[in-house]
Amino acid sequence: CRIDLAPDAPWKCPDDCVGFERRMIDAGWQYGSLTPTKPEPEPVAAEPDDISALLDSAEEIVNAAGAELMAEQQKKQKRKLFRKKKRR
Repeated sequence: CRIDLAPDAPWKCPDDCVGFERRMIDAGWQYGSLTPTKPEPEPVAAEPDDISALLDSAEEIVNAAGAELMAEQQKKQKRKLFRKKKRR
């Protein structure tokens, strides 16, 4: 019921309800075929050397970001020490 007057809304609308409007479910569906498609190839397993190199580079990125954040925080702390207090 589009005006929500049904006593059992939203499950049942009276037969002579003026607010009855058929709802369409077809909203944004993508239609495809039921024919089988060829399976996607399995991903190639990485070599252990590749994995360790990737983890090493990720660790370097995290460590560099951590050092930058710590330096930035220390700068903010130093600025707070030298501020004049406002008199009220």
